[in-house]
Amino acid sequence: MAKSKTLAELAELVGAELQGDPSCEIYSLAALKTAQAGQLTFLDNPLYRKFLAHTQASAVVLSPKNAALYKGNALIIDEPYFAYAKIAECFLRRKKPSAGV
Repeated sequence: MAKSKTLAELAELVGAELQGDPSCEIYSLAALKTAQAGQLTFLDNPLYRKFLAHTQASAVVLSPKNAALYKGNALIIDEPYFAYAKIAECFLRRKKPSAGV
C-alpha cells in the first residue's frame, strides 16, 4: 500500500487552509462521487456540488466559496483543481527503471 500523508502535510504542501482533523490519514485519491474513507477528493466544477453532501471521502479539496457547504475535513484553497493535481504527484507510484539500456 502507498505511504499515507496526513491532512496537515498535504495542507502545507499546497498552502491550503485546513478545516478539521490535521492528523487525518490520506492513502489515495478518488472522484467525489466514489471516494471512500482514507481517500482525498476535490470539488471545483459546480456541476458536481450535488455529490459533496454524500461523499465518503476522508477529506475534500474545496474553494472558499464551497467550504461553507461542507463541514468535514477539508483543504480550502482558491484553485482546488491545481492543488489536487499537485497532491496527486505525491501518490504516484514511481516504477524503478529496469536494468539495461
